[in-house]
Amino acid sequence: MLTGESLPVAKDPAPVPAGTPLAELSGCALMGTVVHSGSGRGVVVATGAEAEFGKIAAGLGGHLLETEFQVGLRRFSMLLVYVAGALTTSVFIINVALHKPLIDDPGGGIRCAGSVAGPFGGRSPGQ
Repeated sequence: MLTGESLPVAKDPAPVPAGTPLAELSGCALMGTVVHSGSGRGVVVATGAEAEFGKIAAGLGGHLLETEFQVGLRRFSMLLVYVAGALTTSVFIINVALHKPLIDDPGGGIRCAGSVAGPFGGRSPGQ
């Protein structure tokens, strides 16, 4: 956060040119600035998304591009979903074709599809 200087710094009320970098604003007191001596008057120059902190927050709120790893992981995850769906459907169709009572093994397809998830049980390896 923009919380003022870490060491005491003298402030100067003289105007600075437009476009001066934030670190060089000699008359600016940022959020959390502590006044050790003297007195002063402040003027709010920006709030919300127009303030420096708001500009940073707005920039962080945008959608980040996916990395190649994330794209590959998403595609692989969808492949696992399709395989699990195909296995579940196949087991159901085979049970119907062999005239097996569906009540005897209602979760067979689901167990078969669950085996595709592997030892992670639906979690990512890092969790």
